[in-house]
Amino acid sequence: MSKGKDTTTGHWEISGLILEKAFPTYPNGFPKEIIEEFESKIGRKVIGNKPASGTAIIQELGDEHVKTGYPIVYTSADSVFQIAAHEEVIPLEELYRMCQIARDMLKDEHGVGRVIARPFIGTSGNYKRTPNRRDFSMKPFKKTLLNYIAENGMDVCAVGKIEDIFGGYGITKAVHTKIIWMG
Repeated sequence: MSKGKDTTTGHWEISGLILEKAFPTYPNGFPKEIIEEFESKIGRKVIGNKPASGTAIIQELGDEHVKTGYPIVYTSADSVFQIAAHEEVIPLEELYRMCQIARDMLKDEHGVGRVIARPFIGTSGNYKRTPNRRDFSMKPFKKTLLNYIAENGMDVCAVGKIEDIFGGYGITKAVHTKIIWMG
């Protein structure tokens, strides 16, 4: 019933929250004013700013990122603002801080469903994403089934990225999973 077909929209709908308007997407990258504001707030330039596969863009721009320290910003068909950074160039806490800045900026007409931290490691030609991904989701704009369950004294346990998808709203306990990367 909801407009839009992304992760956040689907999970919110399952919990009883129907979106009348889809989250915005950016098939040509983010507008110049968004990127300039973000760069100003994080104190460095960004590279990328286009729709891309996360694994492909770190291979394409990983060397430039490592050389310059500029984070890689990209999107996809979903309503996401993704920031990729090598963990040895931009430490996780700094990457997460950048994501929170983006989340705080991206509201109203530019209110993407999720800002996603996409850390990676490795060397030229051999970059790999790590399990330290973190999603900074838009918080639901009203109560969901999760809130009503919690308000009635029951636990609402989120596994994996579900706590992130709901911005913690209506969650009483969370179990974060770590993926073991092979190869």
